[in-house]
Amino acid sequence: MGRKSREAPGRADATVVRLLLVPAVMTLLGARAWWTPRRLDRIPPHIDAEGWGNARRQAP
Repeated sequence: MGRKSREAPGRADATVVRLLLVPAVMTLLGARAWWTPRRLDRIPPHIDAEGWGNARRQAP
């Protein structure tokens, strides 16, 4: 039982970070949370899963 009692606080801390702090920080940062430097933005392919990319580019 001693081992489980030592692990519990660490798990509770990780749960708080994942469930409360990360979403809060993402909300506060808004679009800046997804910012990528130009140099790194060229490396991964651009995947438009929702299909809105072409509509935005073709708007007058």
